[in-house]
Amino acid sequence: MRLSDVSLTKRILWCVALPALVAAWLAYGRVEASLASYRDAAHLVKISDYISILGDAVHSLQMERAATALFLANNPSGDDAPLSAARRGFDGRAETALAAASKLAIDQDATLREARQQLAALRGRVDRRELAPAESNAQYSQFVSRLLAMLRALTNGGRIDDALAGKVEAYNLFSLAKEYAGQERAAGNALIATGLADREGLLRLAKLYGAQTMLLNEFVTKLPAFADRAKTVTPEASAPLAEIRKVLLATGEGGDLSALDAAEWYRLASARINTMHEVEKALLEDTRADAGDLARRQMTALLAIGGGLTVALSAATCVSVLIALGVVRPIRELTKAIERLADGDAGTTVGQTDAKDEVGAMGRAVAKAVEVARRQAEAQREEDQRRAAERQAEARARDEERVARARDLEQALDNVNRGLDELSRGNLRFRIAQTLAPDFDALRTAFNGSVETLERLVSLAGENANVIDGSCAELRTAADDLARRTGSQATALEEAAAALEEVATAVKMSSVGADEAQRSVGIASSDAAEAIRVVAETVGAMHDIANSSQRIGQIIGAIDEIAFQTNLLALNAGVEAARAGEAGKGFAVVAQEVRELAQRSAAAAREIKTLIDQATNDVSAGVALVGKTGEALSGIERHVQLISRQVLTIAQSAKEQASALGEITATVSQLDQITQQNASMVEETTAASESLAVEAGKLRNQLATFQTGQGRVERHWQANAA
Repeated sequence: MRLSDVSLTKRILWCVALPALVAAWLAYGRVEASLASYRDAAHLVKISDYISILGDAVHSLQMERAATALFLANNPSGDDAPLSAARRGFDGRAETALAAASKLAIDQDATLREARQQLAALRGRVDRRELAPAESNAQYSQFVSRLLAMLRALTNGGRIDDALAGKVEAYNLFSLAKEYAGQERAAGNALIATGLADREGLLRLAKLYGAQTMLLNEFVTKLPAFADRAKTVTPEASAPLAEIRKVLLATGEGGDLSALDAAEWYRLASARINTMHEVEKALLEDTRADAGDLARRQMTALLAIGGGLTVALSAATCVSVLIALGVVRPIRELTKAIERLADGDAGTTVGQTDAKDEVGAMGRAVAKAVEVARRQAEAQREEDQRRAAERQAEARARDEERVARARDLEQALDNVNRGLDELSRGNLRFRIAQTLAPDFDALRTAFNGSVETLERLVSLAGENANVIDGSCAELRTAADDLARRTGSQATALEEAAAALEEVATAVKMSSVGADEAQRSVGIASSDAAEAIRVVAETVGAMHDIANSSQRIGQIIGAIDEIAFQTNLLALNAGVEAARAGEAGKGFAVVAQEVRELAQRSAAAAREIKTLIDQATNDVSAGVALVGKTGEALSGIERHVQLISRQVLTIAQSAKEQASALGEITATVSQLDQITQQNASMVEETTAASESLAVEAGKLRNQLATFQTGQGRVERHWQANAA
């Protein structure tokens, strides 16, 4: 964009306002820094109460840490009142901190609630004495570190001045030293309570002592104004406490600490920590006062800078308005005069032509231009009158030519209108014979050619209508014949489908009977197999009987032999008794009786042997008969299995026949449906051919209204109709 594209008023305003804007831009950095410092200082003043509350909560948690260490170091029946009091103190300050965070819109309430939940779990473990004093001290120290981190997050990161930043940093250092003092108190309690010095505990105690000393020295360096107060809370400020610490650190690993009093150590360390807490609160109050002073100073500076900028901008605006009124307004009047002249107003006037400045010179130049434009307008008016006379003459010539063309057009339209009237009455033999004007004679030629073409088309349409009529008659006859044949075919297919259905039913019944016969043959085969198995068992039992009979015969033979031997012995005994005389008479009687018994036993044994031999012969005959019976049953089983296979073949064949008949029946049914559809289509074709014949007749009657050359169409139609 060029500079001339910008209005003069805007250029004057920019020239005057640009220095003011440059000054405002140069002051912006200072304003931004002051505003940021003011916001941070005001924020520090706003949250100082919350920082104090949170510091009290840290102090209470440190007291609870020490009370917890004492509680775990004492026996289970010890007093837990100090621990309960410390817990209540922290809970109350934590609730106050949550309320303050919610009121001041500080995004730390979720962290506080989470810490309290985790602390509740830790307290439960302490109550159940699941932790050692050192372990509880470490876990409580983690919670204290989290709270101190929250404090540092509130006081760090701002753009406050160096003095206030130094106090904030000193506050954080002192809070950390106080935390180390609390850890020292808990570590000393743990060592004294156990009564035995361990290396890790002594090393931790020494580190905490050194860290406190270093942090307090750095605190004094950062904030010399609090040097006197810092001396009252140094590790050596309390002589008794320093003496106990000296004894602890001087005791080597494994040293006896039973001479030290844990309660005294706790009391002295707590007194020191309370003093540090008071110093911490005083430091916070001093920091809050300094932050308030800083905020007021920054606000005063901002108001001064803002007032100066406002005055500068107001002055620039006034100067711009004065320049615009003295220069721009006359230029605008000249511009309006030139615009009126451009619009054709040659009588316009120009003001301020007598001024001696540049605006007057511009007015005189515009007045001269107005005079020249007035003379040019008069000459232009005379030229316009001359051209108007010439245009009137040309208009009269064009009117005469228009009248002549109108007559020619009227003649052409009359001829075309007459031709269209004849055409509407169906006379296709009419032609426009009169020659028209050259511009319209092409219309006559086109009309005559169109009518001639239409005449040929009507003649051809009449011939086609006759052909369609004859074809429709033939199609109707063929459709009627096809309908009759299709009906006969449908009837035959219905009868065939019924017969096939009966055959399929009979085959299905045969298949069912074959299945029943197959099952019966299967049962008979099973029964024959069972009978063969029983006969085989019977043969085995008879063989067992024959074997038993043979063994019985052997036993009877042994009994007969024993009877024979007994008879011989009895005979010898009788001989010996006879030799003995009177003394052997009784023995001779007994021997006689034994001999008779032996003879009877031998006779009975021979009879039993005879019976057993006869029974053995009978069993052998029975075995032979049963064997023949088994062979007969085996033959029956083979024939039954053969019959079963044949019946199975018959059943499968019947099923295949039934399936094939079912497919044939379905095919015949489908053919029946197709035939029915064909019959419907034939009826529709017949109806369509009749409708087409009617429409062809209507077309022929409509074409008969046209009059063509020599009446050929009429005679041709009449001949076809006859």
